Amino acid sequence: MIKKELFVFTTTRKLKEYLNEQSNAVLPKTMIISEFFSRAIYSPKFDEVSKIDKLIIMQKAISKTKNLEQQLKISSNFFEFLKNHEYIFSFFKELAVTKKKIEDLKYSDIYASYDEHLEILEELLKNYKLELKDRKLYDDITIVDDYLINEEFIKSYDEINIFIDGVLTNFEIEILNLCKNFADINLVLNANYLTKKMLSSFVDIENSLEIANEYIFNLTNNSLSKVNNAEKNHNVPILVRGLSGNSMQCFYIFEKISTFIKDGINPKDIVVILPDESFSEILMDYDKNNMLNFAMGKKAENLLFYKLFNTIIKSILEEEEIELKDDYIKNEDQLTSVNIFLNECGVKSDFYRNFENNFYQKANFDQFKKIVFEILEYSKEHEISGAINEILFNIEIYLENESLNLREISEIFLLELKNSHIDYVGGGEVSVMGLLESRGLSFRGVIMPCFNDELVPKRSINEMFLNTTLRKRAGLISYEDRQNLQRFYYKDIINKAKKVAICYDDNEDKVPSRFLKEFKIIEDKEYSDKSYLNLFRSKRILKKGDLNLVFKHDFFEQPLSFSRLDQFLKCPRCYALKYILKIQPPKDVDSDMSAKDRGNILHKALELTYNNSNIFDYKIFEEMFMKISTNLSELEKQIMLNEFKKIEQELKKHEDKGYRLIKKEIELENIFEGVRIKGKIDRIDALNGEKFIIDYKSGSIRDKKSLQLPFYEALLGEENVKSAFFSLRDVKFVNSQSSLDDLKNVIDELKQISGKDFDFDVSYNCKYKDYDILCD
Repeated sequence: MIKKELFVFTTTRKLKEYLNEQSNAVLPKTMIISEFFSRAIYSPKFDEVSKIDKLIIMQKAISKTKNLEQQLKISSNFFEFLKNHEYIFSFFKELAVTKKKIEDLKYSDIYASYDEHLEILEELLKNYKLELKDRKLYDDITIVDDYLINEEFIKSYDEINIFIDGVLTNFEIEILNLCKNFADINLVLNANYLTKKMLSSFVDIENSLEIANEYIFNLTNNSLSKVNNAEKNHNVPILVRGLSGNSMQCFYIFEKISTFIKDGINPKDIVVILPDESFSEILMDYDKNNMLNFAMGKKAENLLFYKLFNTIIKSILEEEEIELKDDYIKNEDQLTSVNIFLNECGVKSDFYRNFENNFYQKANFDQFKKIVFEILEYSKEHEISGAINEILFNIEIYLENESLNLREISEIFLLELKNSHIDYVGGGEVSVMGLLESRGLSFRGVIMPCFNDELVPKRSINEMFLNTTLRKRAGLISYEDRQNLQRFYYKDIINKAKKVAICYDDNEDKVPSRFLKEFKIIEDKEYSDKSYLNLFRSKRILKKGDLNLVFKHDFFEQPLSFSRLDQFLKCPRCYALKYILKIQPPKDVDSDMSAKDRGNILHKALELTYNNSNIFDYKIFEEMFMKISTNLSELEKQIMLNEFKKIEQELKKHEDKGYRLIKKEIELENIFEGVRIKGKIDRIDALNGEKFIIDYKSGSIRDKKSLQLPFYEALLGEENVKSAFFSLRDVKFVNSQSSLDDLKNVIDELKQISGKDFDFDVSYNCKYKDYDILCD
């Protein structure tokens, strides 16, 4: 008779690897460990709670718990709770699966000052359990108190072999101790720092285990046997490199993959282990040659569908002015990133207005479903349909008995979707996975980025409530235990490899992981940082000669302004793009008020101050300033007025010398060296027949050799004229180091090339931002 066996694995990757090794035509029955425990037990009285019901019930329990918000800062506000619910559920689940109660934490005087906090948490858990019980529901927290073994499922196998790459919880051990009465249970495990503690709950065999070796422990007869010795390459040198930033670490990863392949390692036998799985999103962006496959898949929150849905909700909450129409780009006032994003995604105005008008109204399921699938059509990401339908199924069930408004349903929907992952399809042969996914696997080439101390070892969110010492005394897994377990996982995969390369973010705020001290490391100096940058450095948009910028151009066809002259002197290429090819500069998007904008406000306020007087009056200035600075906050206004007190003092000194304003904001045209010139002068003062030109500057005066002041002197065209910049930032007058003779020489040079073939494809340390992509 054929023995009926079940093989249970910690990870899907380990399960697939096992099946690939089988040569029999009939594959053995396999299962993931989470599925096994889910099927091994059941609740005799209650139904399993849905994810949505679970959230709503916990939120209601919070609202019934006294002092929770005041003492533990856990908000009863529905939307605040949605953002932070993971900490609460994680804490209660850990107590449940370790078979501990909150009262078990009270015995220690270490936590004596927090007894009140524990009592509040105990009340919250009691309220939550009562809410579940009243609805005849259970979850992974309450199932530990009332369950039965699914004897039919366990008895369907003669032998169950469970491959343990880590540790079992006390609750799982309790279940297995009951299951062994109905089938032969074998635990196949690698001995690690916590394995000894785990097996001691079955039998006293602590001293029989050798770290990293593989054993089989039979629960039925409490027998332990060694399967084999672990493959270890303790002498393998580990290449280590500190690099600045995530991009540089990506470049390092791809170089190491190429190097490992060149050294004879099959791409399928190379793995990139991510201590921080969010790094996969950056790595995906750089994987232009499709070298990688990502075990964690794509996070739903990084897909267009999620971002679009979330943007719509935020824009409604923040009451943004949204304009959705074909020619939206022409309306500069509505040119925000949100407007551009929604328009480019094709969101229809009727859809948005309907969503907005019903946002706080009670919603039915069909109405919400229609919204979801219209957004899905905008995103065209139908690969996410499976995850969406699963969440919608739970929402539909919930709405049959309860009512929520459209905002509440949307927030819950996005919360559930945020934690979803979409399979990564069509990737390369090199695997990318998190540390836990790599348990029990072996690769010849191993690469690990982000090997910094804040990530390796990684802390648990459960330590939010309990410190390390208390956890240890209460019998919970301590931070030290978790650290040792992680150390074992890293050592296990490193010691099985032939080549290992590790990199970390090297800057003043971060340090490499302490785990590196336990390995034989070699600083990787094969390539310089510059070499890595050159691997992925973007090509210039325009190189010399890419555009034909040779023109016959008459500089003097129109009156010459200083801004046009200055642009040519600093960047002939930008001059040609703007004044010859007449390419319009890009429009600003989401432009916050800049220093230039603030300077313009001060400039305008100064102009208005002198409307009825030729001397400065601070009270009039303050009145004008407050009138025109409507876009500033009250704090910004007061800060700027306070700073202007210094400007008032400097202007008073200037006026005490006898200077009086005679003209302001004056537009002039004149002939200089036979050339028509034009411009606008901020201010002209006079003293004893001498004219003094003043040009306001919002920032510091950086270019003291600028021809702007000589240009204005030429524009005024009078003798006995002085000029200066007045810096509103530095509060001082600054003279120019250039003269009318310098301006004359420049005009003469322009005359030599005007109307003749000239190559404008030249840039002299260009500072203009309007054409920064084209000019580069």
